[in-house]
Amino acid sequence: MKKSIIMILALVLLTLTVFTGCDSNIQLMSMGSNAGNKINYSYKLFTGTHTKSIKVEKGKTIVIDYSSEVKKGELDLKIFDPDENVVLELETNKTGTEELIAEKDGKYELIITGSKTNGSFNVKWNIK
Repeated sequence: MKKSIIMILALVLLTLTVFTGCDSNIQLMSMGSNAGNKINYSYKLFTGTHTKSIKVEKGKTIVIDYSSEVKKGELDLKIFDPDENVVLELETNKTGTEELIAEKDGKYELIITGSKTNGSFNVKWNIK
C-alpha cells in the first residue's frame, strides 16, 4: 500500500515538473542570451516569441543594431510603441542600424516571433 502511494505521488510530481516549464515556445538546439540591452540566439528550430521591454522617455532616440539569418521558416522582428502599434520592422537576412525617436514616454516592446525557423538573430540597442 505504501509503495503504491509513493509511486502515485512520484508520478504526480514528475508530471507537474514536466508540464510546469511548458509554454508556447519551441526551441531546439539553441544557444543565446536575453539579458540587458541585447538579445541573440542561434537555433535549429524556433517557433514562438521572445520579448524585451525598452523604457524610453519622449524625444529620446533608440539606436538599434541588428542582424539576422533565416535559413528556413519565418522570423519577424518588430518594435511596438506603448500603445501597441508597430513603429519599426527590422528586415530579416540583413545587418543594419535603425534609429527610432520615441514619440511618447513608456515601454517600447521588441517582439521577435519565429515560425518553424532555422537560423539566428542578434539585436542590441542604446538610448541617446
